[in-house]
Amino acid sequence: WIGVLGVPGMTAWFGLKRVATLKLGDRVLVTSAAGPVGATAAQVARSLGASRVVGTASGADKASWLRTEAGLEAIIDYKTTSDLVADLKEASPEGYDVLFDNVGNAMIDAVIPLLRPGGRIVISGQLADYNTTSGNMPGITNTRYFIASRLRMEGLVVFDDLKAFPAAQEELGAMIERGEVKVREQRYRGLEAAPQAFIDLFVDSAFGRRIIEISAEAG
Repeated sequence: WIGVLGVPGMTAWFGLKRVATLKLGDRVLVTSAAGPVGATAAQVARSLGASRVVGTASGADKASWLRTEAGLEAIIDYKTTSDLVADLKEASPEGYDVLFDNVGNAMIDAVIPLLRPGGRIVISGQLADYNTTSGNMPGITNTRYFIASRLRMEGLVVFDDLKAFPAAQEELGAMIERGEVKVREQRYRGLEAAPQAFIDLFVDSAFGRRIIEISAEAG
């Protein structure tokens, strides 16, 4: 349930397949692309025929893994860039058809003008906004593009797709077996390692799904 064939992978799968209605040749931007959901979404998009997949992430280790292992065309480090929008434009000069967002409102607002006609925004998570009070939450101001470019934005709760999990897990599992989707996990042994696992969530050099083994596996 917490691994790639559980909630993270299914969120990526149905976010792309049902919400984004991913099409062959789409140009896809995935934010927080080194996270469990983002990394899966980026690779699934590529495997399903996206013509270009770009990600945002922080840190050289994440960028290297996303390029060499996950096969993304470009990675934008949102912490070091001096002009996020310019870098996103350069990474995909023809714009984006799908934004798979795990970050929040400020990121969405920056990307909206870069979306092509008929673009789709998938709201998967809000990492930058979860701990922000409502009065300080950044807004979305570029709404005029929704009319001119016929954009669509939709969130998802993956348990709405629970009945379709088995078929999706079979397809995603086959992609993993074929090497089309790489899985990165950080495993910790013993419940006493839980604090360190939590701390590592905020360290750029440590990434991948955090799994704490609290007992030996049966068999």
